[in-house]
Amino acid sequence: MYMHVTFLGTGDAFSEKMGHNSALVEWGGTNLLIDCPDTNYTRIKNLDFTYEDIEHIFITHLHADHINGLEKFAHYRSIMTPKKEKPTLYVPALLVQPLWEALKQGLMYSRSGEKTLDDYFHVVAVRDTFEIEGVTFQIIQTEHIPGMLSYGLLANNHFYFSGDSCVNESFLKEIEEQVSVIFHDCHLWDLPIKSHASLDDLAGLSDELKNKLLLMHYDDRFENDTQIKGLELAKTKQRYLV
Repeated sequence: MYMHVTFLGTGDAFSEKMGHNSALVEWGGTNLLIDCPDTNYTRIKNLDFTYEDIEHIFITHLHADHINGLEKFAHYRSIMTPKKEKPTLYVPALLVQPLWEALKQGLMYSRSGEKTLDDYFHVVAVRDTFEIEGVTFQIIQTEHIPGMLSYGLLANNHFYFSGDSCVNESFLKEIEEQVSVIFHDCHLWDLPIKSHASLDDLAGLSDELKNKLLLMHYDDRFENDTQIKGLELAKTKQRYLV
């Protein structure tokens, strides 16, 4: 079985053109949205999708450019499609309460009384793995900001999605034979940004690993580039078979 991964955005937190980093995974008649920035709302229509079509969401971490569209998503589904089955929201267990704290001022209060995250989603607190339609996903804790929990997503035999992450070379070597593609965070600024992988970090990996890399979460200067220093850039609206 193959999966299709289409990026709604490949831009970093400051992107004005490419949308913030988020991908839609499709297989077997279902789908999974990885992260939910506000830029998804209009960009998803370019794929002939709407929020009504999204069945599952996974959240990598709680920076605004990865969750600032979740309130709008929740309101859209509760108002526009109230009789449709609630989407399932997969959240690393330690992030469930902090996520609600980040969202509740916009979602808790309503004319029918106070609500919780469970009123909008089937919330699954993930401690290690979760399964959707025969595919097992494993959450991988990553190094991003000291003291802030962040996670990547591993779909065995298919892909690894790093989320916002520094390079963990030993882990990438460990999963090299398990995946066909590694979607990896990479800032392309000419600045030392220690919370993200740099081009030099990834360029120093083995050729075998580099051949599996597709870079994401980069800045607008590279909107029209397909590669840089021999490394491929993931592009919005392009459908990747994995």
